[in-house]
Amino acid sequence: MSASGELELLLLGVLLGLVWTERTGFSTGGIITPGFLAVSGFYPHTAGLSLLLSLPLLLLLEIAGLRFALYGRRRVGLAISLSLLLFWCWSLAFPLHLPWSGWIVPGLVAADSHRQGLLPTLAGAVACGLAALFLAEILP
Repeated sequence: MSASGELELLLLGVLLGLVWTERTGFSTGGIITPGFLAVSGFYPHTAGLSLLLSLPLLLLLEIAGLRFALYGRRRVGLAISLSLLLFWCWSLAFPLHLPWSGWIVPGLVAADSHRQGLLPTLAGAVACGLAALFLAEILP
């Protein structure tokens, strides 16, 4: 895929995510997540691994939330920090070559899932990512 094609998918994902959030009140796991999933649609293992990494992060956030007040930037900052730490530890044993978004997206998905639940977050992210892929195919 060309760089302009990736940018088009990212833009469509961001715009569709904004519409989704406005219409449903649920976030899509970060503003970039649907676009990332759309671009990763051509590399399903990348999207799958990124979403899979969000599950242990969500568990860690739930545990931390029992002890600390996690909201806003504090929740997102902790989620992204934990994501980077988990990604780093994992890559020591299994070398990963994911782009920077491979550790940002799981943190954003985990932070939104902690706030609003896993199912609404994943449903919005996947729906908007697939819609971006579909629109990119039918738009000139």
